[in-house]
Amino acid sequence: MTLITAVSFGQVLISEDFTYADGTALNSTDNWSQFSGTADQVLVNSGAIQLMDSNSEDLEYVFPGGPVTGDVYFSFDITVTKPAVVTGTDFEYFAHLRPVGSFSFKARLDVAEFTETGFKLGISSGTSTAELLLGTELGYSGTYRVVVRYSTTVGDAELWVDATDESSTSITTTTLSTVDDIGAFVFRQSSATPDFLHTIDNLMIGKTFNDVLVFEAATASLKNNAIEGFATYPNPITNNTFTITSNSSSKKEFAIFNVLGKQVLSSSFSGVKSNIDVSTISTGIYILKVTEAGKTATKKLVIR
Repeated sequence: MTLITAVSFGQVLISEDFTYADGTALNSTDNWSQFSGTADQVLVNSGAIQLMDSNSEDLEYVFPGGPVTGDVYFSFDITVTKPAVVTGTDFEYFAHLRPVGSFSFKARLDVAEFTETGFKLGISSGTSTAELLLGTELGYSGTYRVVVRYSTTVGDAELWVDATDESSTSITTTTLSTVDDIGAFVFRQSSATPDFLHTIDNLMIGKTFNDVLVFEAATASLKNNAIEGFATYPNPITNNTFTITSNSSSKKEFAIFNVLGKQVLSSSFSGVKSNIDVSTISTGIYILKVTEAGKTATKKLVIR
């Protein structure tokens, strides 16, 4: 819903949490524009967007600070729903980077293999089909944090899933494809079989791995950095409990607000972390505010 530039927040180029009203067409928001296909097909649902292979709309987000060179990273949370019929061979990429005004697409990501029980993600540096597949099969309906790196100077692409740091297991393309710069990120939909549904949230684009590994809302980024080691997990929350943590054992006061700004829960604890019970809160999108030693952090929560 918001944007930041490399000047205003370290090396982060884009932070997008899709906090719009249900049914909003993404191309009607301030920062996204239709790149090709039929308009108004990418819609917001419960604070996330949904991409379908049977649709054709492609949307791009041009970097507000202008094109960049060197390493570029993008990441998001993804859930892939099992298709009604698990057959087909037409695999289509659904996310990539590109220079503004160019069709030299880079770091294309797709569901490149699938079975009755799950799927494998694939990555390419410059071709339209996956050059490498992730070795691990991912289960349908699970939510995974995907990180992709592309280098304009080397021309390779790299893929991580649910990484803890940059040294975590990844795959890297060996077919190299360079470009002068990267200036936009694109979500793509294209006719394919089977018809996968991709639910995507918490998009980050930046210049370093650590910029994008953990989602931070743009309007809260500077404040979040003020609490050293601040993090929450899991997100989305699916079992009525989540954890707040930081590097300090100082007292933490927290409050949770709905999208209308009404406070629905507040409390405090001391220590580096605490499990928070949200069983009394209805499913939906909320904002968490945490204060520690005069410093404040905020973060979007999704309760399912």
